Amino acid sequence: MGANQDAIETACRMSITAGSTLTFDTQNIDAAFSSASQAIKRSQECGRDIQFTELEREKSLVAKRESSQSASDSQDVVVDRV
Repeated sequence: MGANQDAIETACRMSITAGSTLTFDTQNIDAAFSSASQAIKRSQECGRDIQFTELEREKSLVAKRESSQSASDSQDVVVDRV
């Protein structure tokens, strides 16, 4: 997991697929970690790489962002099955 970075770019440099990354808003940390937990669970059950669903991605972002919020309110997560 990494914060304050481009998760997809960082993941690619580490040979981790883009589907294993999740961008979340700091106002939705609980949803982001719930999504990560579900993705890890699916990965362990199926023996496949971690892949986030579109619903998990949507739930991890704030539906309506205030225009006054800064870009620093978003964090990126890189999850890799070890």
